[in-house]
Amino acid sequence: MLIVKFSEKYSVSELKDKLVNYLDDKITAPNVCEFAKYAAQANALTLKKRCLEYFPACLSKNKFVPNMEVLDKTFLIAAIKILLAIHVKLFNLI
Repeated sequence: MLIVKFSEKYSVSELKDKLVNYLDDKITAPNVCEFAKYAAQANALTLKKRCLEYFPACLSKNKFVPNMEVLDKTFLIAAIKILLAIHVKLFNLI
């Protein structure tokens, strides 16, 4: 993840894009919080968005997601809004 921050700091956008695309396929419940944290630090918006989709989906399926304490407040609020929207959609389908 440090290389993503490096690519942002030194404006190596092609490297950053390739890394983000690679990491996008590697997001799992055990690492989503760390990925989200580093995505925010490295200004990797695509990866952050993908984490923001994946994290609430895990919670809605009752998957254990470790390291939630590393997430920033803005990310958590956005994730909770998405999670609530998922539950409202499910409720309306019943």
